[in-house]
Amino acid sequence: MAQSDPSYLPPSTADLARDLASMPDDTVLTHRTSGQRHGLWLPAFERVEVSTPANVRGSRYTTSVQRRDVIAHRLQIDPSQIVVVAGLPMTTIEQTWVHLAAVLDIYDLIAAGDSALRLGASLDTMTELVRRAGRRPGVPRAREALKHLDARSKSRPESRIRAAIVLAGLPKPDVNKTVYDHNGDWLGEADLSYEEATTALEYNGAVHDAQRVKDSVKLLGFNRAKWAVRIYTAPHAFVRMHEVVSDVRQLLSERAPHLLAQHYRVQDRVTNGQDRRRRISRHRAS
Repeated sequence: MAQSDPSYLPPSTADLARDLASMPDDTVLTHRTSGQRHGLWLPAFERVEVSTPANVRGSRYTTSVQRRDVIAHRLQIDPSQIVVVAGLPMTTIEQTWVHLAAVLDIYDLIAAGDSALRLGASLDTMTELVRRAGRRPGVPRAREALKHLDARSKSRPESRIRAAIVLAGLPKPDVNKTVYDHNGDWLGEADLSYEEATTALEYNGAVHDAQRVKDSVKLLGFNRAKWAVRIYTAPHAFVRMHEVVSDVRQLLSERAPHLLAQHYRVQDRVTNGQDRRRRISRHRAS
């Protein structure tokens, strides 16, 4: 489900068709509204977000577009990035994700990108659209998010937790990887894991009784195999991500300090290389 609140219902197809009928013919659904229609993992959003073409002579907005329940943008959108879904014109899933960079925080942008990849979006196309976007709002955020997308994620909270970990400078955990004990016996699939640190990170949302039984069996198996397991819930994914980062840093420092050392050495090399390229670029420009 695209929303974190299961009771939330985005605008219906009929409502959106009615809204578009009162707008210029070249208006398309974009940003969060397009994301909802594509099924991306997004925060709840009750308004309607659209775009009309912008050109050298300015916008073709009318006052009918500018109203309380509508957020209107002026954008130049390549016609190849517009599709019609259920009779509604909207941006493609890849173009929608790039536009979302201007309105989402980095954690939800990564979650939306994960879900886009799960739905079949092309990472190459997303990367190319970010390159073409130049200096539009949110582009630096999109460039950063592209480095961390993972189609193996299974939920928005799980994606946000992973984003918090990697953006804090910690090694990226494996995502929904099957875990075995030292004898090669199957333990289960961990939401996030560090095999060398025998550490699993699990997200537990609202689950039914059968799922609770399954989770408890998996937890017992991990514990018997001497794995450290941390179970996080919605507050950790949306408000207390700093606590997750602190937990993971502590666990890695205790159970696999070499992972941290290797990761930081790689990060230092990348940073030093970037600094060197910037110095060379500035020297050539002068």
